[in-house]
Amino acid sequence: MPKPSPSCSRIFLTQQGAFWRPAYRVEVVDTTGAGDVFHGAFLHGLLRGWDLERVADFANAVAALKCTRLGGRGGIPTFSETMAFLRMKGEKRLWGDQPELE
Repeated sequence: MPKPSPSCSRIFLTQQGAFWRPAYRVEVVDTTGAGDVFHGAFLHGLLRGWDLERVADFANAVAALKCTRLGGRGGIPTFSETMAFLRMKGEKRLWGDQPELE
């Protein structure tokens, strides 16, 4: 497992072991609701049946995008915006060009 940065990552523990996903660096405008949208996005991924690494990455991306916008509810990104963000960030290892995810 790569060594996580203590200031900008999340570590996930599973029955199979541990993995970490780095936080996305974004220009922060407002962090209101970032934790809430992270949890909602994490649950969304679980309900879609994604593997935990993909779920964690998606939740990190949703929370990062939320922080770039003002407002707790008004700043929540759409699914399509999040997928575009992940592709823009070069996360092909987990996401590739998989239109069936949208």
